[in-house]
Amino acid sequence: MNTANDQNPYAIPQMANSINPAQADLQFHFQHLGGLTTVLSVLLGLGLVVEIATAWSSLLQYDLLTRMHNGGQFTAAEADANDSRVGLIAIAALLLFLVTIVTFAIWISKSHKNLYALKVPNLTFTPGWAVGWYFIPILNLIRPYQSMKELWHASHHGPNWVKTAPASLVGAWWALWLLNSVYGHISTQINEDVLIDVAPTLEDLIFATQVEMATIIFAARLHVFAFVLVRRINRAQQAFDFDALNASPGY
Repeated sequence: MNTANDQNPYAIPQMANSINPAQADLQFHFQHLGGLTTVLSVLLGLGLVVEIATAWSSLLQYDLLTRMHNGGQFTAAEADANDSRVGLIAIAALLLFLVTIVTFAIWISKSHKNLYALKVPNLTFTPGWAVGWYFIPILNLIRPYQSMKELWHASHHGPNWVKTAPASLVGAWWALWLLNSVYGHISTQINEDVLIDVAPTLEDLIFATQVEMATIIFAARLHVFAFVLVRRINRAQQAFDFDALNASPGY
């Protein structure tokens, strides 16, 4: 029997956002993600430690710059030590960020695969697009939130999950993600402007440090919310009643 698209070659093809639940067990097998979740939790915890270290370093730098600006006493060794400390923490933060992002992407993909392996119905996001939407401009402002909300509800409620149900933890996590992204971009841009300036003023350096300190507030909270989010989703998936799920009509 021909489909609607076969009958009309000009019809817009339907986007393959979901996998046929009847074939899910052939494509994906449920994986216990306790180990991966633990690794991601440790990385997020280390990220929080790095943010605290960055805040401490920024406070020391702010104190040094204000003393310099107000004509207070300081030494060249103190200034050199500040630059070295800031540079080392920045390198550590960058490396940890890259490892955490890769691990988080793997965790998101595997967690979504578990939903298909568990034959949860009415899913909108494939494991691939649950990650891919983070890299699509404009749409990455809303789609990742929607996919994480789907992952949250489907993991907690299985076949009875509701798309429109609220998810306050996911909403708070995503709000912090957006705020951290905006402030992080602003902080990076300001620091780049200061670095390329041949002779930045002390006022410029003080302002850049203040912006970075404000960014840390959102980044630190983001790590905490992400830590709680991934652990609760993993715990919900591990608590699935497999016998009841397999006995459900149509599964």
